[in-house]
Amino acid sequence: MGLCILLPLRYYPFFLKKTGKSLYFVFGLVSLVKVEELGKGNIVGHENIFEVNSNERYRLMKGSMMNFSPIAAEYSMPGHDLNNLFEEYLGFKRPDFVPDPGKPPVVDVTLNGSRHFLWEITDEKFIRKIKKLTKGLKLLILDGHHRYTASNLLRERDGIEIYDDDDDGRRGQGSFTFTMAQGSAQFQ
Repeated sequence: MGLCILLPLRYYPFFLKKTGKSLYFVFGLVSLVKVEELGKGNIVGHENIFEVNSNERYRLMKGSMMNFSPIAAEYSMPGHDLNNLFEEYLGFKRPDFVPDPGKPPVVDVTLNGSRHFLWEITDEKFIRKIKKLTKGLKLLILDGHHRYTASNLLRERDGIEIYDDDDDGRRGQGSFTFTMAQGSAQFQ
């Protein structure tokens, strides 16, 4: 049995709080990213890609018209500008995390001792700030090299694309896939 939740094309910041000897926070963003040939644009990988695995994912994605799990990626932002923006918007500062009752997460769950949160952002002004900060940002795929390659095969072979708003607000066409990108900070 499975559950499919269709979400609007928006941005979803996520936050992971781990406990143990030290408090560890991971901020990230679940969003659409433009699919390009791996290594030719803003998306880079670090693993060998096996054609048989990519083709299997391609057939599954084409047959179902969906990607079953996001691609995990990492970005580098030394000033933590995106994390700081999320803190400002969500109303808390690390390492003191007290959720703002006026902005409840759509997901708040504890798994294996780690607490996970996910918020939906629909504020267009805030989304423009996110786009400005992330424009041209390089992403390193951590998990999902074959899923990403399959998304690119859909774009190249079949012209399958998802619509998203361009920066100027007009409806544009491009090939996109959901990606979870993360930056992190650790506090002792």
